[in-house]
Amino acid sequence: MRISRKVIGGVVASLLLAAGPALAGKVGFVEVERAVTTVKEGQRALKKLEGWARSERHEVTRIQLEAQKAMDRVKKEASVVDEATLKKLRDQAIEAQRRAQDATRNFNRDLEERQTKVMAELAQKMKKVVEEYARANDFDVVFVFKPATVIYMKDSIDLTDAIIREYDRRFPDTP
Repeated sequence: MRISRKVIGGVVASLLLAAGPALAGKVGFVEVERAVTTVKEGQRALKKLEGWARSERHEVTRIQLEAQKAMDRVKKEASVVDEATLKKLRDQAIEAQRRAQDATRNFNRDLEERQTKVMAELAQKMKKVVEEYARANDFDVVFVFKPATVIYMKDSIDLTDAIIREYDRRFPDTP
């Protein structure tokens, strides 16, 4: 039997609310995604990734335009060429479409792999910084949060800006 995430989430939330007074301790939250994209090293890595993506995207667009031209040529020539020539043009257009689809698929896969690698490297360092910051400042627990999932949060428990400063201090960006 599988228990849905909503059910588990509801149970956990109920337990946390019931145990509220017993959870006396220092709690903090970090918006990791914003922290990773804000630290200087993250900005440099993302800028480098965007540069790579821009040139690769240009090549993919060029291949897609070639495929579109091949399809347009089939439409244009369909009524004026013989059947053998039309078949050859269609085959060329189909092959161009395959190349365009392959290029798009490869680009998307490569981009995702590179993004994942960059984020994993930064997140690993970020985790160290958060752990050390939490220990040094006597936090009992630090949670990762996404702003869209939080209705209200006191500014004093959002550690994101402090973590960004600490990260940049500990890992100065050296290109």
